[in-house]
Amino acid sequence: MSFLFHYLLATPRAYHAVREEVDRICGDKPIEFEQLQKLEYVDAALKEALRLKATAPGFSVTPKDKDEIIGGKYLIRKGQFVMVILDALHTDPKVWGNDAQEFRWVIWHICLEWNLMLILGLSEC
Repeated sequence: MSFLFHYLLATPRAYHAVREEVDRICGDKPIEFEQLQKLEYVDAALKEALRLKATAPGFSVTPKDKDEIIGGKYLIRKGQFVMVILDALHTDPKVWGNDAQEFRWVIWHICLEWNLMLILGLSEC
C-alpha cells in the first residue's frame, strides 16, 4: 500500500481521479463492501502499483508429468524448475512498452481483462 500512495502522490492526475471516484461513490461515509466493485480507478491504481512493486520477488514452476516446450523453443524437462522474476516480467518493454517503468494506472481501466491486454499488447488498448 505504501507504494500505491507514493505513486498516487507522484501522479496528480491519478490521485485526483481516485479521490473524485471515492468521494462520488462513497461520499463521507466509510466504504462498504458493495461499493468496492464500483471503484474502477482505485482498482486500476492498485493493479498498477502491484505491477511495478510486486509483493513477492518471484515464483517457480516446474512440469510435473512430462517435458514441456515453452514459447515453441524452450525445452523444460520434467522436474526442472523455472524461476519467474516478477520485476522482469512486469517491466519488460517488449510487453509493456518503452515506458514500462512508469506508473500508467489508466491502462488497467482501459484494458479491463488481463488476458486481452497480453494478447493485444498495450499499444492496442
